[in-house]
Amino acid sequence: MERGSSDLDIAVEAVRSGASIAVAKGGRLLASRDGHSVRPLIELLSEVGDELQGASVADKVLGRAAALVLADNPDIYMVHGVVMSAHGKEALESAGIPYSFDRLVDFILNRTGDGMCPIEQMSLRYREPRDFVAAMREMYLRRG
Repeated sequence: MERGSSDLDIAVEAVRSGASIAVAKGGRLLASRDGHSVRPLIELLSEVGDELQGASVADKVLGRAAALVLADNPDIYMVHGVVMSAHGKEALESAGIPYSFDRLVDFILNRTGDGMCPIEQMSLRYREPRDFVAAMREMYLRRG
């Protein structure tokens, strides 16, 4: 088994065991986080920092917003979404990031399940990953 796929297996196992997001590299889990939306992902990737180069990432719910955050980190080796939206899949393809998923959905639902997730909807307004990430960081700074 190649290095990247075993790292991805480690990250996927962490997510299936309860984490929302996990990053693995070199045969070990570097970090994992729980939470909703893309804030935990942004924080986790920042925490991992330079070790992100060549790392694999698994995310419980990977929509376009998460895919844009990942695309803003071109050093990521591969990504897995337990649930992935078609918009997220397209964003990863555009960024040239190898991916896999368990289940592909049209879009990520909001918490009440009656429409599109507002962060996924917001992400549709952005072409460039760095612009979306900058907007998210600004929004989270305002919220605290």
